[in-house]
This record gives sequence, C-alpha cells and structure tokens, in this order.
Amino acid sequence: MAATPARTHHNVGRMMTYALLAECLLILPVLIPLYVSRGLSATDVFLVQAVFTVGVFVFEVPSGYFADVLGRKLSLVIAAAFWVAGFSAYALARSFAGFATAELLLAFGMSMRSGTDAALVYDSLLEAGAEKEFGRYQGRVELASRVGTAAASVGGGLLGMVLLELPVYANIGTAVLMLVVALTFTEPRRTRPPYESPLLGIGRAIGRCAHDPELLLPLLLGGVMQCVGIVGLWAFLLLLQKNGVGAFPMGVVCAVFQLASGFGAQRSLAVERAIGARRLVLVLPWVGVSVLALALWPSVPACVAVMVTNAFVWGLSGPLLMTRVNERTASDLRATVISLGSMSGRLLYAAVAPIVGKLADRVSLAAGLGLLAAVALTGTVVLGVLYAPRLARRAPAADAAPAA
Repeated sequence: MAATPARTHHNVGRMMTYALLAECLLILPVLIPLYVSRGLSATDVFLVQAVFTVGVFVFEVPSGYFADVLGRKLSLVIAAAFWVAGFSAYALARSFAGFATAELLLAFGMSMRSGTDAALVYDSLLEAGAEKEFGRYQGRVELASRVGTAAASVGGGLLGMVLLELPVYANIGTAVLMLVVALTFTEPRRTRPPYESPLLGIGRAIGRCAHDPELLLPLLLGGVMQCVGIVGLWAFLLLLQKNGVGAFPMGVVCAVFQLASGFGAQRSLAVERAIGARRLVLVLPWVGVSVLALALWPSVPACVAVMVTNAFVWGLSGPLLMTRVNERTASDLRATVISLGSMSGRLLYAAVAPIVGKLADRVSLAAGLGLLAAVALTGTVVLGVLYAPRLARRAPAADAAPAA
C-alpha cells in the first residue's frame, strides 16, 4: 500500500476522533426519560425524531453539494458548530416545540457532516494512492464512532442518575471539542465540480445515480438499513422503558448495541473476503426477521438479543455499501451522491417512524415492530436480490488520484 502523503496523512486518524466525539451521545440513555418527564407521548417521541429526519432530508443534498464545491473541511467545521448550538438548545428545551427546535439545529449539523466525512477519508486515501483500503479505514472510523456512543451510553446513564439534564450539558462540551478537531483537518487535493447553479449540480448527481444501477442500488439498500436501524433503536428503547429498565441499565444496553455495530463495521472487510460480497448482502434481511420475532415475543431478553445481532449486521453493511458507492463516484460529486443515499434513508424514516409511533400508542408496540419488520424485509430482500448478482466483480474506480 502506498504511503499516505504528509499533507493529508493525519486526516484519517483525526476523523476517527471527530467521529468518536460526534457520536458521543451522552443524552441517548436519558432521552426517553427526559421526553417523558416533559410530558411527551410515544407519538411525540417519534415525531420529534421525525422533525430531525425531515430536517436532515431538506438540508442533506444541498449540504453535500456545498462540501463538493467549497470544501470538506469547511463543511465539517460548520457541522460541529451546529452540534454545539443544537445541544445548547436541548439544555433549554421544556416542551415539544423546544425539543423540535433543538433537533432542527442538530439536523443541519448532521447534514453538513453526512457524506462529507466519508468523502474526506476516501479523497485523502485517493491522494495517497491507497483508495483500495477505504473499506478498512472506514470500518475503523465507524468503530470509533460506535465506541464513542458506547462509552457515552454508560457515562450518560451514570450522569443521568445524578441529574437528568446533566448529559445534555456534557454533550455541549464534546461538541466544542469536535469543533476544535474539525479545524485541524487538511483539505485533500481532488477534482472540484464546475461552477454552476447548485440545482444543476445536484441534478447532475441525481442523474448519475438514476442511470447507474450499480450506484443506485447500494445507495437505496444503505438507506433501508439506516431507516430500520434508527427506528428500531427508538422502538427497542421504548420497549425497555415500558418494561421498567432504568437509565443506567438502558445506557449499558445502548453501549453494547454500539459496540456490536462498531465491531461489525470493523470486521466488514474480513467477512466480505471470507464469504463474498454477494453472500454478505443476502445476510442483511436478518434485521427484518429478528424484528419480526421480537414483535411476536416481546420481552427484555429478546429485545437485548435482537439489538445486539441487528447492530452487528447493520455495522457489516456500512463499509461494504459505502466502498461500492465511492468506487462508482467521481470526486467532484462524491459528497453529493453519498448525501443522496442518506437522504433516501431519512425520507423512509420520516414515512415509517410516525406510523410506528401511532401503532405503539393506539394498538401496541408489538404492532409497530411488526410494521418495521415488514419494511426491513421488503427493502433488504428486493434490493438485495437485485444487487447481489452485480457484486460478482469489483467496480472500476470512477477517478484516479489527483496529481500532487
């Protein structure tokens, strides 16, 4: 493997720190108790998260185009700044409207980061002539992010036992550190898109995806996995809450969930080499099968088991699908195209999450899990069957390393 140039060699390592801080969600284990303490219902919980998802959906693609035109580093700095603002707003929230405002600020920050982080890693490796190693390094970045969330889940649970709002205050501090790290990135050399109307540039990216099944299918499959993973996590936490699981044990469960996901991401390349990319894609329907089993036999032990196995499979899917997307996309559209894939997951979430919440309130949480299982099975089976045969060969790279 070619040595990484000194100019950008630090980007990948610092991205691991940035990702760890970005996913250091100390508020996660106390969110449900915090919402309940403010009088929010199950429907309100999913609606608050849907506000976040719709916000990311609206900002996602324009922010990806921004990163392609004006730079990866600037986008990641802005993302961190809005993370600070969002957690600060959470500290002040006392109602549905307050939480929704906080989630919109976090949504803009997330959209500025989404796609840009992976594009920065790939472009840095491309400059080094080491883009074939993207799956390995991206797995490490995802592992770092999951370790951050895992540690935060335990730490947040402990802080929440002292004061329910304390994890929120601590997350303001982690967001500030994230901003400091973002300022140390170096913009990699790459091909920039021509200066044109943003709508034309975004239209070019959409057209590129629509006319290339080997790009469109992994983007959509990743979107399904993203939706099912996020909706599933909230549904699992609600099930634990309804069964009397407290903030600290819930934090421990969240930590195990994140570590399992990170381990899956870190082992993705090894598993792919062991069983082949096509077989790995056909493993993904497991998430739907396990959620369906939980809907039929809801209990705390079953919930924990499903969370862990789903997290591992979710983690496996990330580097596999992202590698194919990066290989099929030139650097002048890379962040925009990745954002389109993330947008598909957010759009599906916005459609599914409120219905799951309504079913949980009016029928049962098991009914909501049943709907989620149907979405997971339909999406992963249909898209997996369409995409698996195309993985017989490794896709050619869409661009070469730029000249120094």
